[in-house]
Amino acid sequence: MRTLRSRRLVAVVSTVAITGGTIAGAAASAHAATSNPIKASLLGVRDVMSGTSSFHLDVRVTNPLPPTGTDVANYVRVTLPPTLTVVSGSGNGWSARIRDARSVEFDAPSVPTGSAPIAPGQKADFDIEVAAASVDQDTTGAVEVSTSSDGGTTIQDATPAGSTALTTRVYILRLTTPTLGFRTNTGAVTAGQNNVPLQVIVENHGTADVTATVTGSSASGDTFGSAPSALIPAGGSMPFTLPVTFGPAGTGRTLKVTASSPAGSNSKFTNPFEVQAPVSFVYDGSKPMTPAFGRSGGYAGFSLLLARAGAQTFTFDPTTALSFVNSADSTKSFSTPLGKSVTIAGGSYSQRIGFQSIILPGDPATGDMDGQYSPTVAISGVDGNGAPMSLQVPVSTPFVLDSLGPVAVPTLSAPHRVGRFGGSVNDTSMPYVAKNGDTLTFGGAVYTDGTATTQDPNATVKCVLDALQSGARIAEQSVSCSNSNGTITGMATPTFPSSADHAQLRVISTDSSGNTTTTTSNQIVIDNKAPQLDYALTGAGSNTTQDRDVKTVRIALREPTLGAFNPADFTVHNGSVTFPVSAVFFDGSATTFGGTIVLSLADPIGRDDTPIVDYHPPSAPPVTDAAGNLMVISSLTSHDGIAPELPVLTAVDGKSPDTTDGTFYVNNPAPPYTLGNLFQGERVTVYADTDGQPGLQSTDTTLCSTQTTGSTTTCTPTTAIQNDGTYQLLLQVVDPAGNVSAGPNGEHWSTAVLVLDRVAPTIAGFSTSASGVSVQFSEPIAGGRDAARDWSVYNGPIAYVVGSVSAPDTTDRALSINSLTWSAMASRVQYVFTGSNPLDRYVDRAGNVMPDQYYDLSTGVTLLG
Repeated sequence: MRTLRSRRLVAVVSTVAITGGTIAGAAASAHAATSNPIKASLLGVRDVMSGTSSFHLDVRVTNPLPPTGTDVANYVRVTLPPTLTVVSGSGNGWSARIRDARSVEFDAPSVPTGSAPIAPGQKADFDIEVAAASVDQDTTGAVEVSTSSDGGTTIQDATPAGSTALTTRVYILRLTTPTLGFRTNTGAVTAGQNNVPLQVIVENHGTADVTATVTGSSASGDTFGSAPSALIPAGGSMPFTLPVTFGPAGTGRTLKVTASSPAGSNSKFTNPFEVQAPVSFVYDGSKPMTPAFGRSGGYAGFSLLLARAGAQTFTFDPTTALSFVNSADSTKSFSTPLGKSVTIAGGSYSQRIGFQSIILPGDPATGDMDGQYSPTVAISGVDGNGAPMSLQVPVSTPFVLDSLGPVAVPTLSAPHRVGRFGGSVNDTSMPYVAKNGDTLTFGGAVYTDGTATTQDPNATVKCVLDALQSGARIAEQSVSCSNSNGTITGMATPTFPSSADHAQLRVISTDSSGNTTTTTSNQIVIDNKAPQLDYALTGAGSNTTQDRDVKTVRIALREPTLGAFNPADFTVHNGSVTFPVSAVFFDGSATTFGGTIVLSLADPIGRDDTPIVDYHPPSAPPVTDAAGNLMVISSLTSHDGIAPELPVLTAVDGKSPDTTDGTFYVNNPAPPYTLGNLFQGERVTVYADTDGQPGLQSTDTTLCSTQTTGSTTTCTPTTAIQNDGTYQLLLQVVDPAGNVSAGPNGEHWSTAVLVLDRVAPTIAGFSTSASGVSVQFSEPIAGGRDAARDWSVYNGPIAYVVGSVSAPDTTDRALSINSLTWSAMASRVQYVFTGSNPLDRYVDRAGNVMPDQYYDLSTGVTLLG
């Protein structure tokens, strides 16, 4: 039983005239014949989902008589339509009782005489908890409300407060909250955007399958595409997706989604969202597009300011292009793409956009493309809401293509040229290089037009020296230059910003007609950084045993360098231990650029050492880079480049290799491996070559790996060999610096052969002769005694005494028979060990002990005991 939403029954105390009453003495529950002034209506939600077990209907009963009336209502009956069943009822102090499955009665609370709960001008609210039947389509019904002024002795139907005041509906279709498939995480869309679908799930709570259609509606100018109808089984659900094209900008926007079917319909709204105005762009001519003119065949890298507005970020597609159309002849045009993706922030501001450099079209000799061009930016991209946009932005700054004006072709030179490793000083194939304080020389010619055939002695020139960083101008300084009879002359001794890496001469030429062109010279390299040591590595650095050279340190320089180095210029030390430098080898000279210094040490360093190398020439270093910067005194820690030696396998399971073939024979699938020729602190690994490919690959099996503790180390397996057989072992060492062991031929692992044999030796057969019996073993015997008393020879029931045993080789034993009855015939040979020391038994090379047995010609070998 729930309490109505804080509703209170309002008592109006007054004296009223009776305008309608009940028929005195009528039987209980009988309807009065007179019209009932009492009105009834349903409050709030009156639609209930099919099959709902608990839903509340709020019934309001109103006595609209004037305050002078005397008709009162002290009994109310509510009767539900067939689709609803009463669960409970309450009435703010009224006594409720369920009359039957579809009706509930309410009696007024006790009040003083002369008053009543629903007197003229008063109202009362009643709460009916109901359960809805499961239906196969939307079903409407009417709630009947009856009242009585004599406690239910006579009752009358209340008058509905309106045509649908008491109408209810049981509906079958239910929608989840519709959602928008936003393209990004902004939670907003852009006006006109059509790639954010509206998604909803429709549930069928009815008892029959229905075919549902979903439509959308908007009060804000949004438009919808259609979604195909779908059959939703009873009790099932189906997702629907509606295309949406969003209307004008606005906040708090909602979309209404309606699911319709022959059996009924229902609607639901999305959560509020924002529709943002599209990003807009216009040309900002406060800083005009550059360049504003050029000549055919010349390079031009255009940039301009675009003023943008809009809350969203925007990403320009690389296909965004700046196009030019000749103002007088539209057949002449050219364009340049943006060439890269550029994302700019939201807001209202101007952004400089740079386009790819292009060679301007046309023949500079004829000026066939000369003229004034109207630029337009064709913008293609996507905003921060994922809305694609294409926009044409006109540019008010014209571009003039003038190949026939004065054209300067300046040159810029310096005292030195860039060096390259192994190259000679001032190689003319290399660009110029300069440092601060060097004198730069200007040259080149000024021509009357782009044909560059006739020099112009009358054109005026203005020169600017540009400092560049990664191709971008970071500083400029005016320098003095002149046009001397068509030739540019001038010199400067500039200082450049520390971040400058190149410089160029920019020349503005103006002819007598006022035509002005700007051209640039070749770029020279700016180098104000002193050369210095860059990287040191111990060892000689070859792929052979020289990798283990412990008396060599190799040094790489940061740039090509000229000069000479002496042993006294360097100190190599490990803490307090110094390794004197006995010789220095440099791959350069005073006229040839080098980049590698090799120090030969008088004493060896440890093969895992990383000594410090100090460069400290006793006098001014006679070493410079191409620009003339002196070598800087510096120090660096070397890296370990000395490869470990190949390891040696000395024992497996505590046993040395077989002396006859060098193979290790074991009967332990996970034996410890003892290795030598090691150095403390390195890691040694034993692999089994199991992948069928020669050499060591990552697919081979790692048997064990351990940190070395000295010149010898025992490696305990983490992986056992699975099957008996012959295996090639691959042994490798890696030092702390990652150097891999190396051999004389460049190999990086050593090898050994391991045989895993867990099968004991047996008698494999025998043959007879006049002197006795020759016994063959299944495999070589590596130990055990040869004792005559351990052997017996039979021919049927006849036993022969073995006189002696000898070993012609490891796989045979000769048994001599001393008997006058010996006829060189035997059917069985038997071995039964009779000694007290088990170590005297025959064993194979793997240590497997030969058991007692006999060999019968008819049955083969049979083990005893």
